[in-house]
Amino acid sequence: MSTDPRHRRQTQQLSLIALQAARLPTLLREAYTAIELTLPDGYPTGGGEPVSGGDIGNPTLGAVLEHERVLESVEDHTADEARRVGLAAVDTSLAVAVQALTEVHTELSQITARLHAGHATQRTNMADCAACERTVANTSNDRLRSGYCNACRMAWIRAGRPDRAAFERTRRGLDTAPEPEVRTSGVEVVDLTLDGRTVRLPADLAVEFHQLEQPTSADIARLHAAAIERAS
Repeated sequence: MSTDPRHRRQTQQLSLIALQAARLPTLLREAYTAIELTLPDGYPTGGGEPVSGGDIGNPTLGAVLEHERVLESVEDHTADEARRVGLAAVDTSLAVAVQALTEVHTELSQITARLHAGHATQRTNMADCAACERTVANTSNDRLRSGYCNACRMAWIRAGRPDRAAFERTRRGLDTAPEPEVRTSGVEVVDLTLDGRTVRLPADLAVEFHQLEQPTSADIARLHAAAIERAS
């Protein structure tokens, strides 16, 4: 846990935001249910039934009923207006919240980018395949032999070891990267192996991995790189 007071305060604020956001879908659903239950039933205000007695009615009673009809009409209009104003306020507040969180993300990303500015990506023991030109990690699972990555070397051997220059022209731009390996144990443990390097995802990245219905190679590469960056 960080000892920086600002860090602690901002972490607490983010936790509170997440908690409140988790509650909002239920409240929103309940609000719309309440609106549906309190909408006018289609009848004119006051029930829509005429007062018995035809044209010969009680003038005083008629005046009272008319007064009540006007009051109910005003109340219905006020309720509808309150709903419209309330829902419009929700729209505005959600837009402000999304914008604010976007700005938080941008600011933190910029700070992180400045921290790593000027640091070149380490390429220790790395070299490019002479055929497909992919950068090879030179690990036990992904190494160069005779100048070729494993995929290109096997293709060259299967072709009968043809002229290297001609063979290499046929391999330019091919995706020869080895398939990433994924090993999981429950939700918290996710080990990714890519380019011969295995990393264990931090808890938040492990959760993000499990939220992906069908992780692609690009997803795995992104999470793998993020885990390596944090460990460096």
